[in-house]
Amino acid sequence: MWRVAVGPACIGSASCVALSPALFALGEDKRSHPVRAEIEPDGAALDAAFACPVEAITVTDQETGRVVSE
Repeated sequence: MWRVAVGPACIGSASCVALSPALFALGEDKRSHPVRAEIEPDGAALDAAFACPVEAITVTDQETGRVVSE
């Protein structure tokens, strides 16, 4: 399993929502939030992390603790 997190650096550009709407949504605060914190490994999560203009998305392998979105 992977853990997906969006940090406080998020500026609400919604690039992650556009690329991976099943994984990310804009909240009432106009910032992105993961739809689920834990997901099966999914390339769409990495695409969203790499597309984030402020690198606010972190994807971590829960088994190893390794950040896979670097």
